[in-house]
Amino acid sequence: MSISQTFSSIFIILYLTIGVAISQYDYDCRWRKNVTDISEIAHHKYQILEDCIYYKLSSDANKMQGRGNSIMTLPPTVQAGEHLELDILNVGFRQIWMNELWKTMAISGYINFSWKDRRFKWDKSDFVTDEINIKSSSRIWIPDITTDKSVYSAQNSDFTFFKNIKARNTGNITTRMEYKVEADCNTDYSDFPDDKKQCCFNFRSSIYPTYIKYYLYNDHIDLNELRSNWHVQQSHIHINSDLNDPKKQYINICMNVKRRAPILRVELVLPMVISGLITILAPFFGKLEIQLYVKLFALLLHLMSFQFLSEKTPQLGFGETVPNLYVFYVFTFAITFVSIFLTLITTALNRVPRHLPPSHGLTLWANLCNSLLFCSAESVSSNDTEKGTKDYTGNWCQIYIALNNCFSIIVLIVYIVGIVILSF
Repeated sequence: MSISQTFSSIFIILYLTIGVAISQYDYDCRWRKNVTDISEIAHHKYQILEDCIYYKLSSDANKMQGRGNSIMTLPPTVQAGEHLELDILNVGFRQIWMNELWKTMAISGYINFSWKDRRFKWDKSDFVTDEINIKSSSRIWIPDITTDKSVYSAQNSDFTFFKNIKARNTGNITTRMEYKVEADCNTDYSDFPDDKKQCCFNFRSSIYPTYIKYYLYNDHIDLNELRSNWHVQQSHIHINSDLNDPKKQYINICMNVKRRAPILRVELVLPMVISGLITILAPFFGKLEIQLYVKLFALLLHLMSFQFLSEKTPQLGFGETVPNLYVFYVFTFAITFVSIFLTLITTALNRVPRHLPPSHGLTLWANLCNSLLFCSAESVSSNDTEKGTKDYTGNWCQIYIALNNCFSIIVLIVYIVGIVILSF
């Protein structure tokens, strides 16, 4: 037997085998006639039944619209002037995270859609079931809903895809569109690190902008599946018309979010508060020199705290906004500098020798003030000078210390009032 005859025999055998297999395959699922309840069908048989329904509906649609694969490529309506009513059942957020460099908010979530497709109608009594699952979005015509950046920008990371597509025998199609978008945000850094952002993004059809009409069933956005350190304070969804062409509609989603960073706020505020308290409580440490060293140490803590704050600042800064936290830092710096300046003046005056005694009333006031307020009075020296002149420097020292204590009280009051004002 020649090689050509051998190949011919093999080809004939394969052709007959495939032909027999095809002839035995039940495209119409005739076995369904023996089934009275859907629960009697095994799982793999139910998938076969879904395919049978789909291919029958696809064949009928091809005959009706005069084109192959029309159920995949052509919209449901056939009359001129008809519109597709696209129902928005509900909207939800799943994840929210911030790109601090580009100041864009990445948002992932879902939208449940529903619409009517007259091609997906069948008799339940004939096919047992009243609902089928469409295994792929490529097997059915789906509205081309996408984001603005996908339409108008060549480079973007937005995407949308459809899942859980179901068709009922009434012609009703339901699906869930998963999306991931990068929304541009207006940022309010006044309460940094708990800054606030207002973000908006749009969905629209690029191929059928005037054909699709949106209907909103529920304007509430579901946040039950949201996992983020951003708290959604307010959100809404609207159906808007294009300003240039009112016939074109789009879906507008906006939200106001606030960062939840209580631990970071404590890390940024607590060191500055402690160093500020050290500054205003320095008179309790005794002598003027010791108070000065304590305040200089507090100033060092201020600088270290500010360095830590600068590391947490966004790379491109805050724009024209000055956060309240920065105002608090500057205010604490100012209070510390004023306190150090007053203590330096008091220390300098204390070094000047005094040969005339202060008035008796001033001395009594200084002693009373020092004993009641801070108990930081120093012992009075009564040593004579080499010329026999009485030295009253120690008496004046008590007065200077009393003045320093009074200034410290004023600084304390100003600091407390300033913190209260900044807090509100």
